[in-house]
Amino acid sequence: GEFGNLHITIVADSAPKAAKIIKYDLKPLSLHAKVFEFSREESARPRSAMRYTGNVQLSAWHEWVQAIFPDVPPRLDEGVLDQVYCFRNTFTGAVTKVEFRKNEIKFESENASTIAIIKENITRLATYRRITLEESVSPVEASISSFLNLIRPKLDYQFSLARKMELVDAVQE
Repeated sequence: GEFGNLHITIVADSAPKAAKIIKYDLKPLSLHAKVFEFSREESARPRSAMRYTGNVQLSAWHEWVQAIFPDVPPRLDEGVLDQVYCFRNTFTGAVTKVEFRKNEIKFESENASTIAIIKENITRLATYRRITLEESVSPVEASISSFLNLIRPKLDYQFSLARKMELVDAVQE
């Protein structure tokens, strides 16, 4: 959920020596990838929602979404009155939907951590601009069990690896 910059210096192992610096922006939700739309199964999964309202222009909402998520275009198309972005977490497979229009933005996610990270960052961005927002959160209890079922195979695999490492340590003794 943190943001910042990653600077990488690449030095060629040849004569003459040459170096290149690559800068990569790390977004709070960098593990999310933008997708065109959700699959039928993803659309059917329960998601909690969080809505903000306030005197905020469409371009400002877009700027904030761009500060939180990767793969968001630098500008909105001209004449757009509302925008929808869909994201999928590349590690867990959890989905997040962002819909915004002038004076209103809505986030939906099946992952409570994603909602918390979004809340923290929207609050930070609004405070920086001295904008007052009204927030309403609609938690969906079923989204928690849905998310846990989604990551269960990964948790089982990690647990299996941990047990195998314990056995390896025991055999080495």
